[in-house]
Amino acid sequence: MFSKNRIPDPLKALLEKRRFHHMLVTGNMGTGDSLAYLQTVCDDIHMISGLLDSNSETPFQKTISIAGYTILLLNGAASMVGISDMLLLSSAKINHADICVYGNTFDASVQSKDGILFVNPGSVSGAFHPYHPDNKPSFVLLSLKEKEVEVFVYQVCDEKLEVAKGSFKRNE
Repeated sequence: MFSKNRIPDPLKALLEKRRFHHMLVTGNMGTGDSLAYLQTVCDDIHMISGLLDSNSETPFQKTISIAGYTILLLNGAASMVGISDMLLLSSAKINHADICVYGNTFDASVQSKDGILFVNPGSVSGAFHPYHPDNKPSFVLLSLKEKEVEVFVYQVCDEKLEVAKGSFKRNE
């Protein structure tokens, strides 16, 4: 579950610089206090429910458009992420997504398949997951450009911030 108090200082410092135009949240927020904190970091928040959320008004899936990209925000548990990636790929294709952002594994990952960028931001608090006990606190930043998405994966390892950078060329 998300808790402002469980976010490691290196990630909290990045979040609180307020350099984000949009924030995509893949669920398991826990309380209204968690959302209130995120609203101090970013004004435009798109959120779906996780399995541990009790707000029945928040959907498990949402399609949005940002900077000309169609982004599918998806609850990974509903698509059996980790068991079969075929449902995830099918959901992205059915929704004509350029980018699919999903949760549930609590472990950051970025990959491209069939021209679609798949992003799992992991868990900003590093919340425990029984199938990924060594996951690290993380989040992913996407810089959306006309023909390319720059991807920055921020992870805290041994209390130090590590940044991995990559790019994804948009299909014409």
